[in-house]
Amino acid sequence: MKFLSLILFVCSYYSSVAQNSKSDTFYFSHYMDTCSKEHAYFFRVCTKEYNTLKVADYTKEWLIESSGFYKINEPDVKDGYFKFYTKIGTLESEGSYIAGKKSGLWRSYREDGSLHFEEDYLEGKLEGKLKSYYNDKSLKREENYKNDDLLNGKCFTHSGKDTAHYPFRETPEFNGGEKALNKWLSYEIRYPDKAVKHGVQGTVRIIFIVDKSGDITDVRIHKSIHSTLNYEAIRIIEKMPKWKPGKIDGEIVATKFSVPIRFVLQ
Repeated sequence: MKFLSLILFVCSYYSSVAQNSKSDTFYFSHYMDTCSKEHAYFFRVCTKEYNTLKVADYTKEWLIESSGFYKINEPDVKDGYFKFYTKIGTLESEGSYIAGKKSGLWRSYREDGSLHFEEDYLEGKLEGKLKSYYNDKSLKREENYKNDDLLNGKCFTHSGKDTAHYPFRETPEFNGGEKALNKWLSYEIRYPDKAVKHGVQGTVRIIFIVDKSGDITDVRIHKSIHSTLNYEAIRIIEKMPKWKPGKIDGEIVATKFSVPIRFVLQ
């Protein structure tokens, strides 16, 4: 979270000192470096509102990606209502954070705008009901959770009859699983000469989307170590073969995934 903290700290600082504007806009490259508007991969608008910092992220095409509130004195801590959007700009999910943890009712939607499922959270963990729905709003699933653990649940047919229970979430998977992924990364990684020369090492964390066909898209830096390591991490992630796509409630969905790329000098 260090790089995100830096971005938000900059947003907070500029919002607090701005004399003629309540908002500030920051542009970032594919590698999460600050850049000009013309070369931006995405941009962030920060607005100080009372004792909070409102942050909205947009694609270079001006499609909103997310909006929400952070603590202004702890600029990497989500604290308030958030909305997240799909790549085509439709609402994907919404709900509240308290001190960086999901809290209360969260709703998620399909690309057509229909309500997909609802979850109850307490301090970042599932606590209470999880309900999912068919496109026509009829109940598809109802489960009960305690401290993130599934207590019981039922699945229903379109006509409302009980049917066999199956997992709600199935995460994307590299062909062969985690061991195969680590082996592939180890084989493909090329330690940058500049990083070797300066003794730079550490873990770069990458986030990306595994789309419905299993292709890797929207690759970004989540935790930065050094620009040369960032470039190499993105290069190998973008080179990856297809994955097995993720599922939500039996439906194949585009899924955000995070992978750490470790650079260690021998």
